[in-house]
Amino acid sequence: MLRKLMYSLPDLKQSWLILFLFAGGQFAAAMLQLFVFNVFVGYDFGSGELSDNEKYQAFETAALPLTYALAYIFPLMYLYWKGMRRLNSPFGEQLPEYDSIRLDRPRFGRMGLWAFIPVVILLELAVIILISSLPEGMEMPEWFSSALEQMYGTNIVFNLLTMSVLAPLLEEFLFRGVILTGLMRRMDTWWAILWSSVLFGIAHLNPWQALPAFVMGCLFGWIYVRTRSYWTVVAMHSLNNTLTIMVAAFFGPEVVSDETMQSMFGPQMTYILLAVSALVLAAGIGLINKYITDEKSDLSH
Repeated sequence: MLRKLMYSLPDLKQSWLILFLFAGGQFAAAMLQLFVFNVFVGYDFGSGELSDNEKYQAFETAALPLTYALAYIFPLMYLYWKGMRRLNSPFGEQLPEYDSIRLDRPRFGRMGLWAFIPVVILLELAVIILISSLPEGMEMPEWFSSALEQMYGTNIVFNLLTMSVLAPLLEEFLFRGVILTGLMRRMDTWWAILWSSVLFGIAHLNPWQALPAFVMGCLFGWIYVRTRSYWTVVAMHSLNNTLTIMVAAFFGPEVVSDETMQSMFGPQMTYILLAVSALVLAAGIGLINKYITDEKSDLSH
């Protein structure tokens, strides 16, 4: 099955269709969740001690991992169909060697894995701090801020399962493993990274998370192209989401939705953190560029 999914090799037009199917899958999963609650759950609480809204929030929290995974059914079915058609094409389509498009083929060059790990962790932390300064100029509306607080304020186990396990596994497979691999065969490396990151940002379905997701997607995409390591970008994605959940758990969900760096640390400390992060970012990119070569032939035409 994985072989057929990887041989789907979507172009940009097909990648937009995948995004549309993903959004449709999210809507369908939400409607299914509401239907199951109303038909099978909503009438069984009985006690009346909880309001209908509280009942639904409790059910939504418990169902979160399953409904999140269900959102991927439509795009994965499409990709499987595309890959199967390409592999069984009667027209003798010239297909790349499977090893060149395989999901995970890690290489860490002269840097080596154990030197790469601390470098990439510091690099990601620097990007997270730099991204944290972005929302200061784009304030969230109250309804969206409340929705984020509700999401991060729910059961931490379900949040971690969904956002720190399922989201990294599925999103990195779809946007880096499949879409980026397909785009790399049709356009320049950086255009492929940018377009896959644009789609990744839009997939969050709100403008307040789209820009940070785009920036993080560019980092994940670049690291994936350099290392060809799916598990590296999954771990990076998981680290990003887990840090957010931990901040919400220890300092309150309102910190994630309402607080800015300046309100938390003050202007002077914020500027120092941003300056240090920019230096770490430049140094990390320089080290990876120097010690892990860019083998473009792996993914390109």
